Amino acid sequence: MKENNKILQLIYVAWRERWSDSQWGINIKKVLPRGVSGDVYNLADCLMQQALIGSTANPLVLNYLKHSLCAHLVSHAAVLRCIARYDKLERVYCITSLLEFLVSIVDGVTCRIKSEEAVLPGAVVQLIYWLLQIFARTVQHYELYGEISAEQSYMLDQTCVVIDRISQHQFMLSMLYVGSREEFECHGKIRDKYAAIKGSLTNSNFTLSSPGVEQQLQQFAYIDVSHLDLQKLNVLPAEKISYCIQPLLAVEVLLIPCKETSYYVAELQMLQRLKRYTNTRLFYEIIRAGFLTLSNVADTSPDTMWGAFMFFKMPHIIKQLHALQRVPGEQPPPSDYIPELVEAWELLIQDNLLLDFMDTKCSCNMIEFLLNDWTKQQLVNDVHVKKFASQREAASLLLKKCDNGQQTPSNIIFIKRAEVPLSGVLKTLCTNKVQDMVNVLCQVPVVLSDRGDSFFEKWVRECMVERNKLKNPRQILALCDDSMVDELLLSLSKPEAAQLKPCSLSWQETCLNLPGVLHHVLIAWEQETLSSADVKNILDNIKRRLFSFSVCATSFLCAYMYSVRETELLKPLNMIQQFLAPLTSEELSSQEYAKERLALSYPIIRKIEDINEPQSLVLARLCVYCVISCLETRSGVACSSFSGLKKRSRSNDEEDQATNVAKVRKVIGDGSENSNDFTDNAGGLAGPRLASPSSSTELRATPQTLKEPLQSSIQHIFSVFLQFVSGDELSPKAVFVYQFISLLVECGGERVAPVLRLLPANLVQQLLKVLPTEDIRVGLISRLYDLHVQGGRQAAVADLCLWRNMQMARHSIHL
Repeated sequence: MKENNKILQLIYVAWRERWSDSQWGINIKKVLPRGVSGDVYNLADCLMQQALIGSTANPLVLNYLKHSLCAHLVSHAAVLRCIARYDKLERVYCITSLLEFLVSIVDGVTCRIKSEEAVLPGAVVQLIYWLLQIFARTVQHYELYGEISAEQSYMLDQTCVVIDRISQHQFMLSMLYVGSREEFECHGKIRDKYAAIKGSLTNSNFTLSSPGVEQQLQQFAYIDVSHLDLQKLNVLPAEKISYCIQPLLAVEVLLIPCKETSYYVAELQMLQRLKRYTNTRLFYEIIRAGFLTLSNVADTSPDTMWGAFMFFKMPHIIKQLHALQRVPGEQPPPSDYIPELVEAWELLIQDNLLLDFMDTKCSCNMIEFLLNDWTKQQLVNDVHVKKFASQREAASLLLKKCDNGQQTPSNIIFIKRAEVPLSGVLKTLCTNKVQDMVNVLCQVPVVLSDRGDSFFEKWVRECMVERNKLKNPRQILALCDDSMVDELLLSLSKPEAAQLKPCSLSWQETCLNLPGVLHHVLIAWEQETLSSADVKNILDNIKRRLFSFSVCATSFLCAYMYSVRETELLKPLNMIQQFLAPLTSEELSSQEYAKERLALSYPIIRKIEDINEPQSLVLARLCVYCVISCLETRSGVACSSFSGLKKRSRSNDEEDQATNVAKVRKVIGDGSENSNDFTDNAGGLAGPRLASPSSSTELRATPQTLKEPLQSSIQHIFSVFLQFVSGDELSPKAVFVYQFISLLVECGGERVAPVLRLLPANLVQQLLKVLPTEDIRVGLISRLYDLHVQGGRQAAVADLCLWRNMQMARHSIHL
């Protein structure tokens, strides 16, 4: 090509005349057509070939390449791809120069135009493979000869530096993650090379200068979405015991007792995902929920119903849950017990109060009584029964002595004895009346004394935002002294205020009078007597002075937001967001321990947050839970069970009783695994035949499409969300959109893929433009799209590059 020849000729002239970087930049722009990237004419390739033509790299030509990169004449994708194609790995000096070049540019890697976005993920994968080739070649040399030269050692050190930089660079990791779904062959080579490196390190006992590099190489070889940052919103406080499962099961068992096992399994699976329970925790909660409810019922019918549920239904629920949680291909569990269930009993055995009450109520050692039956189901074995029964033996004997024979026999005994004539139990379940549920609310004691007279205690009582305790902003402003407010406002308005001490005021006086300053600033900003730049300068000075002041300021602003109309929320909300904006490297270095102080203040501000507007996050969580519940509802199970109960009449019950008894006895006589699963096999008592139990494959599989009316509802709410973020300013509605999408991904995981497919094309990009916080991270963006298809990868890279460029702009520009 004509331009290619001109570029090569220009490189020769530049090298011969030793042009400076700026001279190179001026002259190369004369060769390239206006508005055309140098990638079209392989500018990066031409420079790289000339820089590496000898046994050592040409630093001047490499500087031309770096200048072209900074001037946006070539893309990062093209440069990384050129480096990854350099295969003369025996040239240690050239390789070392390229590694040093990478160290200097890797922190700025991004895409600026659409054509670059399609190339960058693959270029990052190729670069990682190139780095592993260098690493493997060096350690294999040591494995063979027992030593490496000083030049090779330095090269390996530089390789470790680049690897460390990339492993800490979330954008680069996200490009590697997307690229690994596209460059299957190259990423497979990365895994093979990592295995070779690991073997060489083991065989040679080679000591690496960077101890964490082996783990970083493993991260590259097995890159997963879990390696990408995700700001978690579904961080719930430690829940009380059986907070969710006990009321859920109590309602389900009493309301519709004839549900199939698969229905319970689907519900509990969903709850496990939402609450992030382990199998051990889930089994513990299920068993304890049964004990709690059984201990609270006094009437014969609920007592009988819950006893039957625990003895006959619960084992099958646990077995199905355990089967569904197994990862295909993993080592099979023991055949005679479930390890996680045994761990759950280890936890339950510690709850002496509940077990004492149950033993007294049932007139037996409840643990031994229940587990003897579960051994038949191969949930536990005889060793476990003896172990747990012996731990309860002393307590059970003591309880029997205290009882003196006055305790009436429990219905549990009769249920167990009535295992064969199960029709009586079924009749009791089907004719039972629904009992009222008891909701237990636990209060956390508030920490400080109501009468403390220290400054901090007074400030907490009067000024600090607390959950469910609104603070009147006018009362906070009443604590201010006008003269001190004026002095503080004058000090904070000075450009050089960051280097000054907070005038003549003590830190206590500053904390008390800061609300007055913010109030003046808000009024002046509303009346446009202060510009946005002036407001930003004042807020930055508050944040730089002492980071605790930004916490005090946020507390007042949150109280203020409660007292104004929705149209007046934007400015105080933007002021709070400014306190969360990151500091530049210069600002961080200007104060001692600034990074550590920020690490303390940012979470506090976000928490005050969170307290100030909990309804937004709570509403988002409720909406997401509803979406996931609708998504995972198994068709036909709940509806048929409930409609069956409603359509039944007394005459039908009496008429079909003889037929049902025969059916039940036939089921009991069957030696199959489901012989005790009374609701699954005796559907005749609930009216029409229930839907057949869902198979393990169906319960485990992710639904591919949405059914109506869920699909229409999701499409409608996403279109509303697009309107919420269509402006250029942050609003509470935009925050809600972020919370909804983030919680949907966090709580639903891969199960919400059909919901995420309905996201409007530009919704995330609009959200990125109006949400100035650090909350949206690459982990969220990477989880929103199906990376197995080309369209999903393109959309993900486009959003990730926009995120990257906005982050770079925020960090590099002083507004």
